[in-house]
This record gives sequence, structure tokens and C-alpha cells, in this order.
Amino acid sequence: MKTEAEILDDISRYIASTMKEQITGDVYTDKRPTNSAKEDIFVHVLATLPAQIQTALINVRIYVPNLQRQTDSVRNKKRIRELSKLAMNILASHIQDGWYIVMEEQSVEESVDNRQHVIINRIYYRYCNN
Repeated sequence: MKTEAEILDDISRYIASTMKEQITGDVYTDKRPTNSAKEDIFVHVLATLPAQIQTALINVRIYVPNLQRQTDSVRNKKRIRELSKLAMNILASHIQDGWYIVMEEQSVEESVDNRQHVIINRIYYRYCNN
């Protein structure tokens, strides 16, 4: 049986090894820095179901700062497009060390502070316990 922390380790290590060089920020599992203006990735487990085949639902949130235009900020369409495609390619399906992931959905939302947009990737994690 894997703990939530071990599941986060699996996913965050995989994401860091495949996506970290493509973003301006870092990969976090505890808390994203307040007022970060970087392209950060925040990974957290929404729910886990322990069983012989253990499952978990995980959110992988990619923060994309808006572009500044005089007094407004607007969505950075180019980076959202690039990072959404990268996430789809990396998170769509992956098998490693007895666990695998499959992407369930992807959406883009404006953050509450209106300074950035968030690419929300919901993935399904499965692990076969011995």
C-alpha cells in the first residue's frame, strides 16, 4: 500500500524529470510560493482508495503568468497552448515501477487574482500492491 506522500513522490519525480526544464518555475507538492510570477507546477492528491489495485485521483496544476498590456493583463495564449500540449503528451499515459497514470481531463481557468491562468490536468493513478 502506498501513502499519499509516496504517490506524490512518484508523480512529482516523473513530472520534474519530464517537464521542469520546460517551465520557468519549479514543481511543488506542498504549497506553491505566494505571489509567484513563474510557470510553476503544483501536484496534489484529491482522493486515494487503498485496495489490492490502489487508485488515486491527482490534479497537476500548471500556472502560466498573464502578459502585461499597459494597465491590463491578458492570457498568454502561446504558452498555454505549448504547456497544455506538453502536459497532454507527458500525462496522457505512462507506466513506471508498478504504477501507471492516465489523463482524465484538461481545462484552463483564470486564477482568482487575475494575474495568471492555470492548466488543470486531472490524472488517474493506479498501483498494484503485492
